[in-house]
Amino acid sequence: MNTAARKILFVSTSVTLFTMAIIYYSFFIGRDIAERYTPLIDATMEIKLEATMAHLWFEEIMSGDQTVSIENIWANLDQSEWYAKAMLDGGTNNEGTFLALNNPDLRSQIEDTIDGIHNFRQIAKKRWASQSVSGVGSSIEQQFDQAFLKFNHSADSVESALQKAKAEDLQAFKFIQGLLLVLVLLLGVVIASLLLRYNAKRLKTINVLKLSDENVSTSQKQLLNVINGAKLGYWDWWYKTGEHVVNDEWLAILGLARQNITNHISDWAELIHPDDEDLMKKTVHAHILSGKNYVAEFRMKHADGRWVWIQGSGSVIEYEEGTHDPLRLCGTHQDITERKHAELREKSRTHVLELLTSGDLLPVILEAVVQGVEQECPEMLCSILLLDDEGKHLLSGAAPSLPDFFSTAINGIEIGPGVGCCGTAAYTNERVIVEDIQHDSSWASFKELTSKAKLRACWSEPIRSTQGKVLGTFSIYHHEINTPTKANITMIEQAASLASIAIEKIQANVNLKASDEQMQLVLAGANLGFWDWNIVTGKVYRNERWATMLGYTHNELEHTTNQWADFVHHEDREKAWQSINDVLEGRSNSHSLEYRMLTKEGGFRWVHDQANVMQRHSDGKPLRMSGIHSDITNRKIAEEKIKLAASVFSHAGEGIIITDDKATIIDVNQAFTKITGFSREEAIGSNPQILQSGRQSTEFYAEMWQALKKVGYWSGEVWNRRKNGEVYAVMQTISAVRDVNGMTTHYVSLGNDITLMKEHQYQLEHIAHYDILTNLPNRVLLADRLSQAMLQCSRYKQSLAVVFLDLDGFKHVNDTYGHDVGDELLIALSVRMKAALRENDSLARIGGDEFVAVLADLTTVEDCEPVLERLLLAASERVVIDGIVLNISASIGVTLYPQDNGDADLLMRHADQAMYVAKESGKNRYHFFDTAQDDAVKVQRESLEAIRNALDNRQFILHYQPKVNMKLGTVTGVEALIRWQHPERGLINPLEFLPLIENNPMSIELGEWVIDTVLTQISDWQKMGPNLSVSISVNIAAVQLQQADFIDKLKTLLDAHPDVEPSYLELEVLETSALEDVHHISTIMNACMALGVGFALDDFGTGYSSLTYLRRLPVSLIKIDQSFVLDMLSDADDLAIVEGVITLAKLFKRKVIAEGVETIEHGTALLQLGCELAQGHGIARPMPASDIPSWIINWEPDDNWKSCCK
Repeated sequence: MNTAARKILFVSTSVTLFTMAIIYYSFFIGRDIAERYTPLIDATMEIKLEATMAHLWFEEIMSGDQTVSIENIWANLDQSEWYAKAMLDGGTNNEGTFLALNNPDLRSQIEDTIDGIHNFRQIAKKRWASQSVSGVGSSIEQQFDQAFLKFNHSADSVESALQKAKAEDLQAFKFIQGLLLVLVLLLGVVIASLLLRYNAKRLKTINVLKLSDENVSTSQKQLLNVINGAKLGYWDWWYKTGEHVVNDEWLAILGLARQNITNHISDWAELIHPDDEDLMKKTVHAHILSGKNYVAEFRMKHADGRWVWIQGSGSVIEYEEGTHDPLRLCGTHQDITERKHAELREKSRTHVLELLTSGDLLPVILEAVVQGVEQECPEMLCSILLLDDEGKHLLSGAAPSLPDFFSTAINGIEIGPGVGCCGTAAYTNERVIVEDIQHDSSWASFKELTSKAKLRACWSEPIRSTQGKVLGTFSIYHHEINTPTKANITMIEQAASLASIAIEKIQANVNLKASDEQMQLVLAGANLGFWDWNIVTGKVYRNERWATMLGYTHNELEHTTNQWADFVHHEDREKAWQSINDVLEGRSNSHSLEYRMLTKEGGFRWVHDQANVMQRHSDGKPLRMSGIHSDITNRKIAEEKIKLAASVFSHAGEGIIITDDKATIIDVNQAFTKITGFSREEAIGSNPQILQSGRQSTEFYAEMWQALKKVGYWSGEVWNRRKNGEVYAVMQTISAVRDVNGMTTHYVSLGNDITLMKEHQYQLEHIAHYDILTNLPNRVLLADRLSQAMLQCSRYKQSLAVVFLDLDGFKHVNDTYGHDVGDELLIALSVRMKAALRENDSLARIGGDEFVAVLADLTTVEDCEPVLERLLLAASERVVIDGIVLNISASIGVTLYPQDNGDADLLMRHADQAMYVAKESGKNRYHFFDTAQDDAVKVQRESLEAIRNALDNRQFILHYQPKVNMKLGTVTGVEALIRWQHPERGLINPLEFLPLIENNPMSIELGEWVIDTVLTQISDWQKMGPNLSVSISVNIAAVQLQQADFIDKLKTLLDAHPDVEPSYLELEVLETSALEDVHHISTIMNACMALGVGFALDDFGTGYSSLTYLRRLPVSLIKIDQSFVLDMLSDADDLAIVEGVITLAKLFKRKVIAEGVETIEHGTALLQLGCELAQGHGIARPMPASDIPSWIINWEPDDNWKSCCK
């Protein structure tokens, strides 16, 4: 070997070693990229997977699933956070080693992801804490879903950034690979050029460039070894000839054998997916034109028929000299199917989760699950069938790629063994793999259908809930016989899991929506008021119940917080605001407070206010707060009652016993121990029978328990026995306490010791029904006995007598000897009278000296007369008390029933009336009630009522009858005569009504009215002229005259008419009235005359007055009664009386006037007897006041009277 050859060999060897070092270094960089990025990309997927599982399990728990613990969710979130921190700082677990990232942008994005995890965890915990008030569409749920999506997008961004960084590093790596290849090729050219000097025959040999063991250099073999070690497919393409050489890994990626390829570029072109052909042609063409390296992702068909994702890269490494046309290209293929599938699955999963979050319908979501798998593996046709509510049939869920006739045919198939893949999988809850449908017995019933649909293989996975319950099936169909790979099994499991999540999420949403609607109904049904406060605007929305709770309508409310504060009781306002502010400022998680609110009527209602902040700004500032009001007024009242009940139990005076449902005592109060003598310890565990006295029968207690079981309540008197054996009376009330199901759980007994009360009751009853002095029945007991006796009479057609007895002269005994003697007399007489009665008769003292006897069982009226005689005798026999001999008698009134057919009260009154008749008839006798007389009394009472009504309604008027001097022919005055102007009967004569009120107070009232009216009339006439200044006489009743205040009242009337001289008023008093008490009447007359009022003695001659009495009466005028005047012309006796009266009047120097002058002859005779003054119809009839003035002016005396006087 010459020196040149050695140099060439040395250079070649050095270059080769240098090239191998560079290639090894590039291989190291490639492996470093794989070791750095692959775990990090996997970690981002784990971050999203752990958080996604936490999100989905959280929804399961919120929908009521108790198979998953909330702690598992927090653990998922912690694991997700661990992966994120491991990406930042490095870490190792059973999945590999994570190298810390140095890229600042990636670190920033991962830190954002960690913040997203923290935020998602915080909101999840808030939602967990407030789950009782959140629901579908609530603010907290929206925040929850938004936080998850934000976090998920952040994690996606990290993954995309990692993929991008990895791609950029790989691109740089591939660029280096290209440079190395170029360098190796250049070195080969250099070596070849050197070798050309020594072997010209081999200059044009191109086989040295082929990748065969025989024709490749050592450096090329080493380069191929490096490429094979990195599992990269290597290709070498002679552009002009189309020759295409690949390595074994290139073939392995596509499952090809070397003997099955032509080593032509068509091998590559024919295997490219039709959808990617244009892309690759354009990419390679652009690369050739630009001379730049290319990197592209495309699909190539695997030998088993599936499509493999390839990341291809290449570059031109040799150009034709002169034209610069490409001669040769080389590059690599990398199988990225798994990565692309992972990306598609993640994209599909994210899309499904977004659909779930946005609230799409279940068919839409299930179709998205199916399409996600079909996009990943286009050769697969997927189907989801859902198990019906009965768990017996499968219903179509989603199958967009299957023929419609096939989906329709299998819709509703009954599950069971051997019912295809789906029916069997749903029935057994196990995966079913059928590689060849046509030769599988479970598809026997469907072979014609599957043949028509061109389906040959089916894999079916049960869709299970988190509890393991079958929800449906996820199935994959193939047009060719197909056996699933491990990746296929993983894919179908993940798809079934995702479908399960969607189904359960939708069902949870449906349940939550139903729950929310139910909650709204509950709010209305539970009478809950709702309020929602927009803190930013200050507006407050309140529902109708919030308003009506306080007595307002919804339209009457102002939607402000100020109005709420005004409604809150001033004592509660500060603590209410404080509670709300604590929530707003984050010092408390929720607002829950009981306070009082002012109602529209001015009262107060207790409310329980519960609220939470439903929305906050990103800086934590509260934006919205919502809550509910419940009216707890009744509960507050009940609580007060409970407190009171507890106090009552401890301090009540009644003995309280609480037993269980078997009547075993479980508690007693202090009053019980005091009443019974049994201690609390002795009573607890015993039966209330320890208190039984034996006075009540077994039937009594049986009825008590029957009432308790039937109505839950019993009350009555019970005789019990104390511990010391003493029997006592108890007013006992027993109540059954029942649970919500109506079952009795306890009995509560309240017992009040009424022994002393019963003794007092007996005494009170005796006092209430018996006279204390005589021990005879009183009016109350008498009324009861009389009513009972009247019923007996009606039943047996008998009679009874009511005997009213009043003692004659008893008042004198009291006044003379004192009440003590009177009481002793009543006691003695009551004993005697009771002895005078028959056995079945009753005697009662009804007050004072009045007694009533009821005589029953009478057949005739005569049957009661012997009893009445004995009663009179018993009352009239003398009684000696303390040496005092007393003699009285009795007046008895009797009425008979049913002859006197009235009630008990009316019989008593009738007997009382009859007694007064007996007393007026002379006393010491009995008188039977006269119904005719009673009718007269009724008429009198009705008349008095009518007179009262007439007086109140001013129906009385005055007429005036002139009085004249027949001798002088002058009018000396007029007499006022009352008339009743009845609205129906017309003018009524005073004789029809004055006698009825003779001794009635109305006579006084009527007399005062007459005097007042007369004084007014005098004033009116005097104002008409001097000729009408006449006096008016008024008849006055003795009862009015004898009133103690008569003079004062007369003076008051006169003072009321100051323009009237008292002398113009003359009072006429009847002779009979004046003689009853001459001294008293004389005194009154003198007092009246002192006032200037004159007196006349009316109807003189009708009484029995003596001359002494006549002389003592200070009257100025005597009126001869008309009864004498009328008959004086025909009756000598009457003429003598008239003459005698005239003579007496002259002797006593009194004026005299004659009444009843009916004719001229009467006047003439009177003038002849010396009587000049007269009045009567012969002169003038009584007339209204309006007629008097004209009458006075026009009146002239009769000529006979004039001639007689001459």
